[in-house]
Amino acid sequence: MMDSSGDQATNCERSKTLVSYHEEESGDKQGGREHSYDASGTAMGMSFHVDARVPSRDAVALTLVANGTTTATVAVGVNHTPIERFAAETIQRHFRALTGQTPPLQVLPDEQLPPDTILVGTPNSHPAIEVANAVGELRLAGLGNEGYHIRLIRSGGSERVLIGANMATGALYGSVAFVEALIRRQTGLSPVDIDVEVSSVNALTLDTLDERSIPFYPIRATLEVEEVDWLGRHRVNVSGAEGVWSGTGNDDGIGAAFQYVLGYEQLQDRERFVRERTISQLQIRTRLLSERGIDSFLFMYLTGEPTNALISARPDLLGPAVLYGGARNGDFYRPFCWSNPDTLSLFADLSREIVRTYPDLSGFHLRAWGDETRACKCPLCGQNDAAGQELLWQIAYTVINAAREVRPDFRLLLSGYDQSWFQDPNFTHLNRLPPGSIVVQKWGGDGEPTIDPLIEPDLLRAVANSGHKLLVLSHDVEEVQPLWMLEGELFQQGVRRYADNPTIRGLGGFTLQGEIGMGLLDKRISAKVNWLPSVDVAAFTTNALSARYGSDAAPHLRDALFGNGRALSDFFTDYGGILTFTGGYRHGSAYQASRLWNLYGARAITDIVTMPDADTVTYALRRMTDLSATQSSSTQAMRRAALIASPDGIDTPLRDAVVYMEMWDAYFRSRLALVKAVWVGGTEQDIEAVSAGLNESSRHSATIRSSFARIEQYLALIQGSSVQSKQRILDAVDEEIAALGQVDPNRLIRVLVRQDPTDPTDPTEPNDPDPIRFDIEGFINAPSPFGDGGTYFVYTLTLDADAVEINVYTANGRIVRRLRDLPVGVGYQEYFWDGADDDGRKLANGVYYYRMISSRRNETRRAIGKFAILR
Repeated sequence: MMDSSGDQATNCERSKTLVSYHEEESGDKQGGREHSYDASGTAMGMSFHVDARVPSRDAVALTLVANGTTTATVAVGVNHTPIERFAAETIQRHFRALTGQTPPLQVLPDEQLPPDTILVGTPNSHPAIEVANAVGELRLAGLGNEGYHIRLIRSGGSERVLIGANMATGALYGSVAFVEALIRRQTGLSPVDIDVEVSSVNALTLDTLDERSIPFYPIRATLEVEEVDWLGRHRVNVSGAEGVWSGTGNDDGIGAAFQYVLGYEQLQDRERFVRERTISQLQIRTRLLSERGIDSFLFMYLTGEPTNALISARPDLLGPAVLYGGARNGDFYRPFCWSNPDTLSLFADLSREIVRTYPDLSGFHLRAWGDETRACKCPLCGQNDAAGQELLWQIAYTVINAAREVRPDFRLLLSGYDQSWFQDPNFTHLNRLPPGSIVVQKWGGDGEPTIDPLIEPDLLRAVANSGHKLLVLSHDVEEVQPLWMLEGELFQQGVRRYADNPTIRGLGGFTLQGEIGMGLLDKRISAKVNWLPSVDVAAFTTNALSARYGSDAAPHLRDALFGNGRALSDFFTDYGGILTFTGGYRHGSAYQASRLWNLYGARAITDIVTMPDADTVTYALRRMTDLSATQSSSTQAMRRAALIASPDGIDTPLRDAVVYMEMWDAYFRSRLALVKAVWVGGTEQDIEAVSAGLNESSRHSATIRSSFARIEQYLALIQGSSVQSKQRILDAVDEEIAALGQVDPNRLIRVLVRQDPTDPTDPTEPNDPDPIRFDIEGFINAPSPFGDGGTYFVYTLTLDADAVEINVYTANGRIVRRLRDLPVGVGYQEYFWDGADDDGRKLANGVYYYRMISSRRNETRRAIGKFAILR
């Protein structure tokens, strides 16, 4: 299971997975001198790791396969655990893929090992590991529960491989590393992972092997239901989305968790045979996860939507219906009354029964977020004010404490901490959580594909002081699903912002990311980076692509994928200045992820053709010119790669990669042509040029559609199938093509006025950087619409301000709230507002306007926006 002693070594110590070997004596007299490298081959002046290419004259050598046959044996001890057996079977399985031979698996009782044995174990499971550790052949001290030491040794004139660890999980990870060492030996590629594709060989000799490693991050998690063996062989130790996960709070809330147990017949929506099948499958899965060293957490929204049966049978536990578009009926549901003691009693009983039903379940993943979490509107529940927040905390304590009554080591993974719910301004509740709890927060505001996770230092310190761990939910969120982008390079840069800082404490790790197609590489990259943040991601990506598509195509593929990832990440920071999703241009994706489905359609076209002034158009022209050029280079690299790829390797992910690149190329070209048409109409008043720009934009939008139609693999959005999700985008592109055809060129013949007449920006030089001047950028509120959870005002100041304030107005212009003393520092800022007026009363449903006023010395900047309240 997960190593709870993750802070026994510093971050710097955890990062030392190193290479050590002896070179032959040469003219520079370096023979016999030990050299050390990190996983990317960089000299570091310390020892450990693996697989000599040039052995010394007296090097140990183990012949694993000769003339198509093997004499190797994989062995475990009499006292081996299921995890160790899986580790040995992993070696067998991958050994066969490498060589066509499957070495037998034996259970050996004592320290006398036959020749050519590959022994997997711990001091408790096999005496040979205990003896090797005692005499210094293996060094297990300081490796914790998940570290390992692999060594090829000579004993009695024959060679053996010892894969030793303090705990079974470490032995599994050592077995994975042993297979990777064989792959490196066979292919000459480094770094690699266990899933690098190889061709079978009929001869394989291992010259020397001495690898000792521990994970950098103690929590390496997935929040998707992944294949169990894949997780084990990629050293993932937490699966945080077991059970149903719909992302809506209806079928995956605690109000629907009766489906996981027998009984509660009056509260069940599903027939008994369906529940029996669900229970059996989940019991088997949690057992298999445990046998691979993976902690399993059952996902439940607090409190989510009750079952229909419960609504009928126990209306006393519920309040009146509330509007919620994510409900089962797409309209409303009956929320639980949090202040009713019977509600807590029901949740406690259910929690105890779930723990009894699943003996291998490690804990609960309790999530509270937005409108999926809400109480009834009775006077005692309090919604999301201080009273409501305390009631929700009490529900969380009720659930986890009841579970720990049955099993004291049962654990808690908590999502949404100190956001719209689970607010904890003084970290009081953080210190009350049970030992070993994991607190989850999203990367950035809402999982934006950026290189900055924006983890608050105060939160990290508080988590560290509490003895818990913070897990960061990485980029790959539902809003980014429809169109994958390879984010491994961005992911590593974000991780290393913290991994390279030796003062950081409390950060437990990051979740996996990546879904389909080439995006599956992100899963492997993020797993690798969690173990070793300094791994050479570019080389790893190239090697993985080379093994699949050939060494000639791989560099072009890597350049295309990385270039596209950078272009899209750059675009989503401000949408290239062309869109007004949140009430203003250049607001970017903060707290909005990337909302890919909003990039297309009539509204997107309207945003561009109605750009209000010369500054906006100039900025968009510059941004879209740069982005289009970057994406064009990536598209060309992808086309070259597809042309020279190994014919045997051409597959659906590669075909889709070409289509995606062409789609993004057409997207940027379409928007650039439209922005140019707006610019020409406002500067040269050339009706023919404007018409030509509109036609060019329409042609590129038609290419977007044809590209989409050719996509073979497509992810489903929440509450929709993959087919429905794909059709949603196609319909939006059809809508925008029609909208472009209806744009009157004469509408674009107008004078574009500058907001600031002193702005020296020259629109004829779109690549010139913006002058640094005092301004407000990226001003939005999110979420919008919002309900009882409140909203965040998010903005960026180009320079320090003297004062920042926000005034909120009704639709008829009456001021209802004055927010003063907002953050004034340069850069990204955010400010939470609970949606109450100056008298502390919640504002009624409706549309409101807000204005920010920021002042610096003799300069004042203003920005406006609007939002809706919907409860």
